[in-house]
Amino acid sequence: MASAASPSRDQLTPHPPEAHGIKDDRPQINAAHPAGGADGPRSDHNASPLRFHHRIHAAIEDHKALKARILAECGEEDEETLQDTLEGATRLDEILSGLLRSRDEDLALADGLRAHIQRCKTRLARIEARGETKRRLIRNIMIEASLSKIDLPDCTLSLRRSEGRVEIENEEVIPAAFWRPQPPKLDRANLQRALKRGAAIAGARLAPAQTTLVILSG
Repeated sequence: MASAASPSRDQLTPHPPEAHGIKDDRPQINAAHPAGGADGPRSDHNASPLRFHHRIHAAIEDHKALKARILAECGEEDEETLQDTLEGATRLDEILSGLLRSRDEDLALADGLRAHIQRCKTRLARIEARGETKRRLIRNIMIEASLSKIDLPDCTLSLRRSEGRVEIENEEVIPAAFWRPQPPKLDRANLQRALKRGAAIAGARLAPAQTTLVILSG
């Protein structure tokens, strides 16, 4: 008895509900704006994280169901063939692509803010240095003019002798009594290496390995 022919990939690709007279009332995902509707995000403040979570969950379930159907009808396939069959058949790819694009926008914004913060820090240091230069200039003018005190409309300026400040010539020969003890700092890198070698160390253990995401730009 001849065995039944395996269904083709086209037969396994889910057809739109409309093709069977069923109205598709599932929320439409805009890949470019996963947090919004079909026309893009309503706004960063109005987008519902709960609704987006439900969309992701529905897409994952669709993906799992289709994968199970392919395996049930076609038997075991190699991973590459299975992924090629699943690609584009569910909404999971477009949701992930939209999330990656949104992540890239966040990283670009973070880079811009980091650069702006650095520019602000540089400007702050420059303004503070300029203010200190003017303070020294006022002091020098008063010294040169032999003025120990002067009353101005908005303040009073006066000169006084300050205590001599400490100048370090050689730290290595300074007695221990003048050193402040510092709390010990845990060497986590060395601790991790020892645990990986199988050493038993009280108070520490090697946590199970975590699954991490690797993003390779094409």
